[in-house]
Amino acid sequence: MSKISSIEILSKNAFESNIINKYNFQTFHEITKLNILREKILGKNISQIISNPVFIEGSVNSSHSFVTFPKINLPSDFTDYERETKEFREILFSRRSTREFSSESLTLSELSYILNSSYGVSGALENVEKGYYQELRTSPSAGGLYPLEIYFYANNIEGLEVGVYHYNPSEHNLSVLQNGELDLSKYTSYSSIAKKAACVIFITAVFPRLSYKYGERSYRFVHLDAGHLGQNIYLSAESIDIGTLAIGGFFDDEINNLLDIDGVTEGIVYEFLIGHKDEG
Repeated sequence: MSKISSIEILSKNAFESNIINKYNFQTFHEITKLNILREKILGKNISQIISNPVFIEGSVNSSHSFVTFPKINLPSDFTDYERETKEFREILFSRRSTREFSSESLTLSELSYILNSSYGVSGALENVEKGYYQELRTSPSAGGLYPLEIYFYANNIEGLEVGVYHYNPSEHNLSVLQNGELDLSKYTSYSSIAKKAACVIFITAVFPRLSYKYGERSYRFVHLDAGHLGQNIYLSAESIDIGTLAIGGFFDDEINNLLDIDGVTEGIVYEFLIGHKDEG
């Protein structure tokens, strides 16, 4: 007989009518498990896929480009930041979630540094014979397939109009998706904090970039990728003394609609607030 924890008892009392639905996550966890049989099936599928030239071409350097939208090139000289950033262990031990942001604007250089350090291109794998060239990024990714996309709402950033943007790591530039203020209470349960942040980052996942190779297991990998990127955002921001708050309490469909994505092939998986810390 399994032991029922006090937390589960509290959950039962609070959500009596939903007690069965409370365990839906267990179904998800079960169907995405890997065992010896599933590993053999998955391995065969992966072997077939990675030998397919169409797969190789389609999986290399996959990132939204928004060709018809206005572009803004980001600063790429980080010499000053490289001199002034904290030591690595100091960054790790001083990292905290920021819940009070000041009214000070974030500069375009600060934003550029955080985006580039978190998800920028850091190298490449190249095979001349096969015509293969794959960019590598600062954040780990399952199979090097990089399913994540970075959008953000610029609330108080010098040099940017208030509005929604997309970051392209390969080009290190922004696409201007829409201008104008947002009512953040429609998109996050932390709107009172978000409205004071300089920037609200929306991390989305393009699920087919992983699912055609890894099947059901890919849904776990997507969230591992998001966690890697999230930690990079935290540490990159902390290295220049910028505050960050990771948020899981966002409103999925509303954000998906805002970004004009369907929530199925691409959907929101993580949200971040960044800005100068209120030290008062």
